[in-house]
Amino acid sequence: MNPHISHSSTLPLRLAATLALVLAATTAFSAWARRTEADVRAYIERYQVVALEHELTYHIPACITLAQGLLESDAGLSELAAKHNNHFGIKSFNWRGDQACYGDTSRRACYRVYGSSEDSFLDHARFLRGPRYSSLYSLDISDYRAWAEGLRQCGYAEDRAYPQKLISIIERYKLYELSTAAPAAEGAPAMANVDDKARAKAVQQAKRAAEKAAKEAERERLKQEREQAKQRRLEQQEQEKRKHEAEKAEARAERERLLAQREHEREQEHLRQQQQRAQEKRERAERFAQRQAAAERQKAAAEAETLTTRRHLARPEQPARRQAAPAASADNE
Repeated sequence: MNPHISHSSTLPLRLAATLALVLAATTAFSAWARRTEADVRAYIERYQVVALEHELTYHIPACITLAQGLLESDAGLSELAAKHNNHFGIKSFNWRGDQACYGDTSRRACYRVYGSSEDSFLDHARFLRGPRYSSLYSLDISDYRAWAEGLRQCGYAEDRAYPQKLISIIERYKLYELSTAAPAAEGAPAMANVDDKARAKAVQQAKRAAEKAAKEAERERLKQEREQAKQRRLEQQEQEKRKHEAEKAEARAERERLLAQREHEREQEHLRQQQQRAQEKRERAERFAQRQAAAERQKAAAEAETLTTRRHLARPEQPARRQAAPAASADNE
C-alpha cells in the first residue's frame, strides 16, 4: 500500500476498479451475446460430451472448457473456428502444424489450425496441462470462479475482465450443471469431488443424451430433406407443366401462324390470278381494237383505191366523146 494514501481513500478506488471490471465484463458479454440463443445451445449440445470427457481425463472443469470455447469461438461462428477449427484462440507458438495469420506486418497474429473441432478441444486440454498452468490443478475442480481467475493469472488472456466473461457465460447457461462436481447454484458452497465412477456415469449419461439429441437432429434433418425433396418434385412438376403448356401454346401459335400464312398466300394468289386475268382481258381487248382499226384502215384504203381507180378509168372517155362529136357533125352536113 502507498503510505501517502490513507485506507479511507483507497476503498473508493478499489470499488471503482471493481465496478470498472464488472462493467467491462458486462459490455464484452453483451457484445459476445449477439449470437442467437439457438447458436449457443447448439454449441453446448454438440461439445458437452467432449468437455465432460476432458474433465474426467484431464481434470479440467467441463464448464470452463465450454465457456472458453463459447467465448473464444463466438459459439463456433468466428472465422478462426469456422474455417480453421480453432475454438480457443490458441496461437501458433511452438506449433509445427498449419497456421492462420491475421493483421498487417506490424501487428500480425498467427493461430493454430486443426483438422477438426475435436482436435482443437484435445489440444486445448493438453495446452492447459502444460507447466504454465500447473497451479490450476491445486484448485477445487468444482470452483469454476477460481479456475476462471486462475486462467487469467496464468496468462491465458490479457483481458482483465476475462474471468468475469467466463463466469457470466457459465452462470447464464448453467454450465456448472454439466459436471457432477460443480455447485448447484451461484453462491452455494463447493461440493466435494466425486469419484471417477460417478463422473464416468455422468459422461455416459451425457453421451446418451447427446446421442438422443443427435438422433433427433438426424430425424429432423431427414424430415427436412424429405420435405425439400417433395418441394423440389412439386416445383419440377410445376416447371414441367408450365413447359408443356408453353410448348402447347407455342405449337398452337405456330399452327395459327401457318394457317394465316397459307390464307395470306391464297389471297395473294387469287389476287394475282385476278390481276392476270384482267391483264389478259385488256390485252385481248387491245388486240381486238387493233384488228378492228386495221380492218377499218384496210377498208378505207380499199375504198380509196377503188375510188381512185374509178376516177382514173373515167378520164380517157371524155376526149373520145369530144372527138366523136365533130365527126357526127360532118356526117350530118
